Amino acid sequence: MKAENYASLYRSFNQAAGVEQVSISRLAMMLMKPFMGDDPVASSIQSIQVLDLSSCSDEVRLSFNKRAARINERGFETLMQVKEEEEFVRILVKTKQDRIRELVILITGGDPVLVRIKGNLSMDEAQKMAQKY
Repeated sequence: MKAENYASLYRSFNQAAGVEQVSISRLAMMLMKPFMGDDPVASSIQSIQVLDLSSCSDEVRLSFNKRAARINERGFETLMQVKEEEEFVRILVKTKQDRIRELVILITGGDPVLVRIKGNLSMDEAQKMAQKY
């Protein structure tokens, strides 16, 4: 089987029975910018995708976990990973010219979750966001 990327993993499971998914497109983010105030972090985010598979069948969760283990992470840097009992959490970023272009949070195990945030965030903006939250 070929390795896949985070976008294809999202597409493969966003319609699975029991999945909770949220997708905020680039257009929706542009329409929301006037309501975000002058927060440079919020205005730097282009799209958000979230998959929560915790309410899916064991078969779907197992399939997600297996496919997530084969992700092609070329171009991504691991910021953090934590393994606790049956859960494995990874936070990865893809950067270009010292700017964060994509942030991925991947949780595998009993309650799998995939979060993809695409944007054009400077390292300073990312640090401010981390301190804020």
